[in-house]
Amino acid sequence: MTKNSLVLYKSTVAIVLNQDGDKYQIKFCSQPASPGGKKAVYGEQKVREKDVVLLHEGPVSSLVNGLIGGLVTSIGFGVVGTTVVCFG
Repeated sequence: MTKNSLVLYKSTVAIVLNQDGDKYQIKFCSQPASPGGKKAVYGEQKVREKDVVLLHEGPVSSLVNGLIGGLVTSIGFGVVGTTVVCFG
């Protein structure tokens, strides 16, 4: 697992920002965007390697690009005409 890898943390997709010793700094969506126009809220957390599952080696530049370009491609699904903002 390296910087810009896509991981799963507590049922939430996250991106690895940095590695600091034996911990990884990850970014994840803590509150999805609402249909009423509220933007998604993202959080960051330091986690141990055993607390995450590697989904894609990356590199991905953002959660949206990772979900569409990395994860979706690697599991064999396509996305047409859909924008993935955030999974909650």
